[in-house]
This record gives sequence, structure tokens and C-alpha cells, in this order.
Amino acid sequence: MKQLGLKATQSKVTLWQQVRIPFLIVAFSSLMLALGKSIVNPPASAPPAFTFPSVIPLPGWQPLPSSPLPTNPQSQQQPVEGRHYRYIQNSSSLEIEMRYLVNTDGDVKTLIQNYTSIPLTSLNLSSELRQQQGVGSYLLLTDQQRAYLSACINPHGESTVTREQFVQNRNTNDLQPTRLLSWLLGRADLRDWRCLWAHLSIPLSKALPESYRALEAAWVSWDQKWTRFPN
Repeated sequence: MKQLGLKATQSKVTLWQQVRIPFLIVAFSSLMLALGKSIVNPPASAPPAFTFPSVIPLPGWQPLPSSPLPTNPQSQQQPVEGRHYRYIQNSSSLEIEMRYLVNTDGDVKTLIQNYTSIPLTSLNLSSELRQQQGVGSYLLLTDQQRAYLSACINPHGESTVTREQFVQNRNTNDLQPTRLLSWLLGRADLRDWRCLWAHLSIPLSKALPESYRALEAAWVSWDQKWTRFPN
């Protein structure tokens, strides 16, 4: 009886040794397939809520009453929330439109074309892409009446303007071991496709270089106000 039991045990061990490698291959392949599918086509999930403060202090500027921007909360292809901020400084005025976007590609020129009245010729002819160390990229442009600064504040990493910059930021800053663990536990998407789109503008009452300098100074302070996204 002992010999029969020993043979049965040896038979089970031999069977496990035969199927172990194929089993591990199938399990590993399934994990890689799920990971690849999530990267290429991330699953849609309900976006975390975002509440804009009614007043945000800005050094050198006096705040005026702000107001909500019209949005469509049912569409993940449009801003979920937005707010219009206004400031004055002596005889100068500054307006900032903030929009919280989800599942976006981060292309600022497309956002400007879809949500502002700036003519396409201004985007094509008078726009200038700039970058500041520690802040990121932003777009400067002008029409006949105002000068503008526009940028996408990212959940992780510096601000971006183009789709390529936004995707590169996701690949560089989102694919981290801690985020991978959260994704495996179902607590977060593998890459964070959200953006706080900031659109600043001032009247063209000064020379264009001076207007751009005023926008850039306000932008550096403004960007530092948005270091945290809702989890």
C-alpha cells in the first residue's frame, strides 16, 4: 500500500512538472496581453470630480469675481468642469479660462480651435511655442485685440502643448512601478489622460513683447497653483 501511495504521489509530481512550464507560459502571456491592451486602448472609467476654487490669489494681481464656464458633463470628449477667472493690475486686466479635461490627447491648438473664437489664421501664423525650465511648454499667440498664453497642465510632469508632448509625458511619468501596482489592483488607469487646460489672455494695449512677458510672468505663478489632481 505504501508503494502504491508513493507511486501515486510520484505520478502527480511528474504530471505537474509536465504542465508547469506551459501553465506559466499561458499565465505570463495573458498578463502581457492584458497589459498591452490597456496601454493601447485603456478602459474608460468615470473621471474623478474636480472642483475649481472661486478665488485663486495671483501675486501682483487683484482678483475679480469668477464664474463657471459652460461644459457638458455627459461627454468625456469635452471639458468636465471649467471656470473663468478675472484679475486687474492698475489699468491692466488679465483673464484666465481653466478647463478640466478627461480622455484628451492634450493638443492645445485643437482645444483653442474648438472652444475659443480665435481665428485659425492666428493659430497658423502668429503662434509661438516656448518652454521654461521647471514649468514646461506653452503656446503664445495673438489676434487683433488680445495676446494669449495657452498650455495643458499635466497630472504628472511639466506642462505640454502638442499631442506628442502630452503622450511622451504619459509614457515617461505615468508608467511607474507604483502606478502599475494600482492598475493591477483596479485602483487607477495605467496612464492618466487628464489635463487642466489653462488659457490666459490680456488686451493688446502694450507692445507685443511686453504683453508676452506679462503673460509669462503670470503663467509661472499660475502653474504652481495646480500641482495636485484628484485621485
